[in-house]
Amino acid sequence: QPLQTSVDWRVELKFKYLISSFKMLSTIARGSVCHRTSSSGHQRLRCQRNLSSSRPTTKTTYLGRELSVDSENDSVTQDLLEKAIQSVPFKDWLHQMEDCQDRMEIQSLKIQSVDLFGKRVGFLKFMTEIKDAKDQIQKKFVFMRGGAVAVLVILECEKEEHTLLVCQDSTPIAIQRFPSLPAGMLDGDGNFGGVAAREIEEETGIKIEQKDLVDMTEMVYGETKSRGMYPSLGGSDEFIRLFVVKKEISKFQLEGVFQLENREIQLGRSRRKIDRSTI
Repeated sequence: QPLQTSVDWRVELKFKYLISSFKMLSTIARGSVCHRTSSSGHQRLRCQRNLSSSRPTTKTTYLGRELSVDSENDSVTQDLLEKAIQSVPFKDWLHQMEDCQDRMEIQSLKIQSVDLFGKRVGFLKFMTEIKDAKDQIQKKFVFMRGGAVAVLVILECEKEEHTLLVCQDSTPIAIQRFPSLPAGMLDGDGNFGGVAAREIEEETGIKIEQKDLVDMTEMVYGETKSRGMYPSLGGSDEFIRLFVVKKEISKFQLEGVFQLENREIQLGRSRRKIDRSTI
């Protein structure tokens, strides 16, 4: 009878150990990290959920070595992660960061959101840890949307000059019929003048030859690395390259410009209403 009690006790202990091990392995499989702690002379397991371990991750090349690029939340899938690191604005930014390694060296990078315009990346937001010149680590947040072009259109009619503006309802700034220069995103296209000419035709209906555009950014900075004016460099990579064009038109053509008001136009896959105004 004493021997039988001893055997039952050992079987019960082994059974409890197997159940405990099974629970630990199940927790790890769900993406958890377990820590062994001691309390009142007994060992027990304390598990903490590690959600990031199961999220998508990929790698890119930075300073001749692999850099991990991770998803920070479930909305950024593996496919979106790959599209993000292959987008032109991101690759341009990463290349420029290599030239800044003495003062800004990337330590980690997490993608927070990716917005697609059709099949291409339109907007990208990420957090990166940067080691500065004093070897201190700083967290930086980047809203990436790439560059854009804007064109000052001067129409000369019977020795009078008119400036053409587009007026549109703007949700981001919450203003109706806000006047602005004809402008558009580069969409990864390095042909600034070509994009500018296309935007003028799309938004105003006026055809402009690329050779007639004057690149004001190049006039000011020359052929340097400056790609344009940076309106929000504290948190965004957006730059705007400015052009000007002057075109002589007849009175009949000028009247035709006024008739373009309240015209709804197709821009890519979206439609938006743009009014034309002349000053």
